[in-house]
Amino acid sequence: MFSQADSSTTRKYGGTGLGLSISSKLVELLGGKLQLESEVDKGSTFYFDIPLIELDTEDIISQTKVKKERTTQNLLFDAKILLVEDNEANQMFMKIVLQKFGLTIDLANDGVQAIDKFKNNSYDLIFMDENMPHKNGIEATKEILQYEGQSSLTHTPIIALTANALQGDKEKFIKAGMDEYLSKPLNKDQLVVILNYYLTPKES
Repeated sequence: MFSQADSSTTRKYGGTGLGLSISSKLVELLGGKLQLESEVDKGSTFYFDIPLIELDTEDIISQTKVKKERTTQNLLFDAKILLVEDNEANQMFMKIVLQKFGLTIDLANDGVQAIDKFKNNSYDLIFMDENMPHKNGIEATKEILQYEGQSSLTHTPIIALTANALQGDKEKFIKAGMDEYLSKPLNKDQLVVILNYYLTPKES
């Protein structure tokens, strides 16, 4: 836990360390560990190492065997995902996490782009952020479902993403036509459950 050496209310630098706690969680999700070097009156240095992501899917498969128990470390899917997220940092983080599972990711910056991409592409799963400009996640989901019905398409599962998981959120998303939801930052175990349920893992 991070705390400042000067605990007075008149200290020069503020902050409670909440940002560091969030950063630490994100680094852990990527397989690393946030570390600290600190010296009184001089300052603190925070650093971390994370494993490199190999983007060549065939190379990943050759190095990793999918076991019958489908552990989170070697689970791979041959699937195309639409990630609908307006925040660039969240886009980058989500892509890194999802690519670890061998997934192909297409990006949409808001609900309007999501609808357009859905109409012109085929996806196995959609991760839909809720709070976005131009058209939010629920509005985009309703239009996608309407288009599916009008075009007699097989339903593409839609997973809601929300940074503020509140009581009743899941019911709200399900009522809007979404299939499930995940809170941000992502819990890797919950993500694996979702991927396993809606996608078919590659077999060795």
